[in-house]
Amino acid sequence: MSFLGCLTLLACHDGRQNAYQELDAALVSLDDSIKHFSPRALALIDSGIAAATDSLTYYSYYERKAKYYYLTTTPDSMLPYIERTLDFCRRNEPSPQLQVVKGMALESKAVYYQHFRQQSDSVIILHQQAYEALRGSNHVIPLISLTANLGDAYALKNNLPEAAHCYRHAIYLADSLQADIEVKTSLYLGLGHIYVCLKDYDSAAAYYKMVNEHYDVLPPNLKFYFLNNYGNYFYFRHDYPQALRQFEQLKQLLEQTGVGDGFDMQLCKLNMADVYLNLGRLEESKQCLDQVQPFFEQHHVEAAIYYVHSIRIGLAAQTGQRLQLQQLFESERDFAAPEPGMKDIRYKYLGDYYEAMGQTAEALRILKELDQSQDSATMSSERMQTIEHMMLLSEDTIRLHQQLAIEEQKVETRTAYVFVLVLVAVILLLMLYYYMMNRRRRLQTERDMLRLRLANVRNRISPHFVFNVINRHISRVGKAEENELMKLVDLIRANLSVSGNTLITLREELEFVRHYVDVEQQGMDFTFEVEGPGDEELSRILLPSMFVQILVENAVKHGMRGIDRQGHLLIKVDAREQETEIVVADNGRGFDYRAVTGNSTGIGLTILRQTIAIFNEYNRHHMDFQIHNITNNEGQTQGCEATLLIPREIRIIDHKTIDYEKN
Repeated sequence: MSFLGCLTLLACHDGRQNAYQELDAALVSLDDSIKHFSPRALALIDSGIAAATDSLTYYSYYERKAKYYYLTTTPDSMLPYIERTLDFCRRNEPSPQLQVVKGMALESKAVYYQHFRQQSDSVIILHQQAYEALRGSNHVIPLISLTANLGDAYALKNNLPEAAHCYRHAIYLADSLQADIEVKTSLYLGLGHIYVCLKDYDSAAAYYKMVNEHYDVLPPNLKFYFLNNYGNYFYFRHDYPQALRQFEQLKQLLEQTGVGDGFDMQLCKLNMADVYLNLGRLEESKQCLDQVQPFFEQHHVEAAIYYVHSIRIGLAAQTGQRLQLQQLFESERDFAAPEPGMKDIRYKYLGDYYEAMGQTAEALRILKELDQSQDSATMSSERMQTIEHMMLLSEDTIRLHQQLAIEEQKVETRTAYVFVLVLVAVILLLMLYYYMMNRRRRLQTERDMLRLRLANVRNRISPHFVFNVINRHISRVGKAEENELMKLVDLIRANLSVSGNTLITLREELEFVRHYVDVEQQGMDFTFEVEGPGDEELSRILLPSMFVQILVENAVKHGMRGIDRQGHLLIKVDAREQETEIVVADNGRGFDYRAVTGNSTGIGLTILRQTIAIFNEYNRHHMDFQIHNITNNEGQTQGCEATLLIPREIRIIDHKTIDYEKN
């Protein structure tokens, strides 16, 4: 999690300390300036220190100067401010406001140690001390960030299950405290990083997708964090062009916000060096390494130095130049155990180097170590899944106990019956959980089919009443209108027959379509043509009722109505051995999704697609539907073409759910 993600909004009301309300409001504005890298931030800090009338106010501003220097090219300058703040806290009696100052100073120190000293054990202890200090204050929102930062510290120690546990707990706190989207987004980023470490890229992608949806509203510090992590995600998926785009976007954002050549910029260039190497842009990779190596050596960032050396090994492997590995390794200190991803990168480049140099035995040894590292990541994944399941069970049990406590207050009884009820309820809850997981998809299908049944029933309400009214009217009209009305009656009767069945033959469907076209041609000038096999073959082809009619109606209403040329509607049927292709084409204005409303055939297309999805769940051979506009060489729309693929083998899903004839 980003260091600036732990900056607090100290605006909680404390009735016992009204004197600090104005201070809290000022600190809110200051923290926001630091998060957004405002050039006024340092002036605001110095102004607050100069105007302070008591020690607590003084050190509230003083500690923020440490945060400011973290963003500069001299992050070591932050340490004296942290130590003097902590010394002040040790010399005074604890109070809620003092605990806030102490907690944030400890957290600043933890972040510095994590980025610049890689002292994992010390970092974990500092995070825990900061958490305890803030837990004794009246500021609870910072606990979320501290818990996530503790998870990052465990991840650096390669204790990924414990890291995941911390992040899950942080998300639980965020939900309980109704934290804003900025806080939750930082947690999703941390979880995405953990899943990348576990090589569970699908889970990582899900979290990064949630973050990307809110990218535009994120403050600059979280944008930095996201672009860096997202670039690493694509790197480990070997999508190097996309990884480079993320890091280039990060570099541009850092330059725009005026951060300069601080830690974030150096880390960005280091990542770009590795990506350039994998893209074969070796000179650019070397230039980036030459730019960042002095910074990391000056500030003793061992993990970054380890990474720089690893990339130089990769460069040597690709250029064919013999790298003085012994001299390089002798210059390296005994680094603390790097992250598994860092180790894997070095093993890969060492293997490439030894292979390029013809040292087969060394290459095989490195390959074996790489396999062992990846096996370790797999074991961590299994342990993480176990912890997640236990946490879900624990949360369910907590909720159940809360419900039982309410019932105990109502009946005012505390007997052994409560304990038995808890055990039974937990067992039933577990049984219900597994049952619902196995049945969820089937139940959803049945609900969808029930909606289709209801829609079908509604379409068949009182048809005889309609026939009687029309027949009475026919007896009183002239011959021309009588013919039109008789065609309408034929259409309604055909609709009643067709819509009452789940599956019908293609011959029946086309007969119904012809009735519909006869009615529409009374008020429109267009031609109609059907190309395909004879009635005998059409009678052997089954499809869901109304499928072709929906497409024809869509072509007439939205394609050809109102056009300034002779309309033409064509149905082509291609009966193949395994499937039948049905094409409905028109020469109208084309299909515009934006013009589809709730009262138009958009409903018909929706039902068509839902029906296809439901049938495909239970049929080995799947239906398919595509619709696209027809254009000429100049890109102008000349009509629309809709295509249905219907397999020859098709069955009704379940007579209990959609066999309308028996229900």
